[in-house]
Amino acid sequence: VTLPGMRSVLFTETGFGADQHGQDVTKAAIRAARNAIEFNSIPSIRRLVPGGYENMALRVTIAVPQQYRQHLDVEAVKKVFPYGIKTVVVEDGGGVFSSGIALKAMQDINDDMVVAIAHVAVGVSDGKPPIPESDTKLGGSAPGDVMKEEFVVTEMQGMTQALFIQAGFGADMPINDVNTCAMRAVQNAMTFNSHPCLESVVPGGMQNVITHVTIAVPKHWIPLVDKEKVASLFKGLTPTVSVQEGGCVFDNGSKPGEEKREMLVAVAHVIVGAKELH
Repeated sequence: VTLPGMRSVLFTETGFGADQHGQDVTKAAIRAARNAIEFNSIPSIRRLVPGGYENMALRVTIAVPQQYRQHLDVEAVKKVFPYGIKTVVVEDGGGVFSSGIALKAMQDINDDMVVAIAHVAVGVSDGKPPIPESDTKLGGSAPGDVMKEEFVVTEMQGMTQALFIQAGFGADMPINDVNTCAMRAVQNAMTFNSHPCLESVVPGGMQNVITHVTIAVPKHWIPLVDKEKVASLFKGLTPTVSVQEGGCVFDNGSKPGEEKREMLVAVAHVIVGAKELH
């Protein structure tokens, strides 16, 4: 299995990162890259790669929202990786969602939560100099001025008050089932969080909790998302589910004469709120 710049692909890793305040797409991308690699260790590199780290090729694909793409600092993303011959490719994807609040002290220009996805391929270099990517000269300030007035987005999706907002991501390959991706993304957003205060702050308890889920997937897959299947993950609740363009499809390499192998990634944004509060 090969990718540009590699004789062979050894491993691929995927991660996601978000910047909830400041709309810093570089910060989101760095977090995504770290998330992809920080839970993995490859002690076998010197045995698998002739020449060890000096001949290890890294192809890092970063998917970011199109409206923030020109502000990505690619060189800062490269610094996440201490070793290897590095190539960074930038694609449209990830997601933009509401964080529910905009804070002047956090340098917000709006209430956008910017989500990036990283796909890291590790392989054996083909010995050729890295091909310059057209996007490697990106970088710049955030697309706007810091807001003068703070605001909280309270009335979201029929809620009197949005209480908690969480994001997650999910992937599938080689089948690339979009509903598997979507459900994994929702589970990733929810699994590591707990809201023990809901029973005490929401009149009527859980029956008056409102949940809204947004799934971001590449445009081609939007009609294929089964909203009822996604909603079934929330036991005892009846969430509303919407789908928007985002996520990404990554090239996972190919063999001669084969179609390229792809990895489909979805992003989930979950809002938990209430009709009213005590």
